[in-house]
Amino acid sequence: MGAAALAAVTAWLTGGLNWLAGKAVPHRTEPLVSVAGGRVPHSLVTGGRRYSVSQAAAAGLMLDPAGDGGCGPMVVNVPPGRLRPPAPPADGAAAAAQEDVQYDNEADPDSTALGLVVQASPGHTAILYDIRIKVIRRLPAPARDAATVVKLETPAGCGGVVLAHVFRASLDDQVPHVVPDKGEHTNFPYSVSENDPQEFEITVASRHCDCTWVPELVWSVDGHMGVTDYEQPPAFGPAVASPYHTEPSTGYARIAWSDKASSGREWVRVPFGNG
Repeated sequence: MGAAALAAVTAWLTGGLNWLAGKAVPHRTEPLVSVAGGRVPHSLVTGGRRYSVSQAAAAGLMLDPAGDGGCGPMVVNVPPGRLRPPAPPADGAAAAAQEDVQYDNEADPDSTALGLVVQASPGHTAILYDIRIKVIRRLPAPARDAATVVKLETPAGCGGVVLAHVFRASLDDQVPHVVPDKGEHTNFPYSVSENDPQEFEITVASRHCDCTWVPELVWSVDGHMGVTDYEQPPAFGPAVASPYHTEPSTGYARIAWSDKASSGREWVRVPFGNG
């Protein structure tokens, strides 16, 4: 066989083998990512259909807050010398809500405890594959004289709740991962139904960054995959959900006001203690 004929046969065989390989192993244009201990196409996590919380509920997955609604100290990116006192609370019962409307840039100090209840609507079966932390904005922690730790002490105090599944994540990681906390022996995926909801507490910590973020839930209902950003639901004030905000508190001045002595009629500067 001549050289030209041999080259033609070789090209024909190579093309045929490549065609068969293409049929046997479909071409994949997107990477695979790990979700809940398995592997799913990247598009199902980031490029698939996205649902708001209300749209997810309409599809059969209900997401509800759990916990104390963020009661406790906050970091405010205002120097202590320029920090104005809180406005007088409307009444004692609403005192705890004042921190939600006093400052535009408050953050949780050092960590945010996110409480979440996941449940399927009647007649539906749902699977929660993963909860991921999506950082919206990452800034360095403010300078030591550029922020203040503020606490509002009220007669009502702070509540609390013990949740079933405890996870943690660090915002100091370039890509924060939600992992089981010490003592948690289960992991994703979780199956949920109307009569078998799952409750989660996720502590998202920061030692170095001023980070704004949202948890991103990867789920399916009756086999249909969805992705939902779960923003911080408003406990008081305007009904507008917002991202979570966490930054470190070490080294900042601490200021506390209390309305206990006035039964909720006015704020009085007090020592920053544990009350």
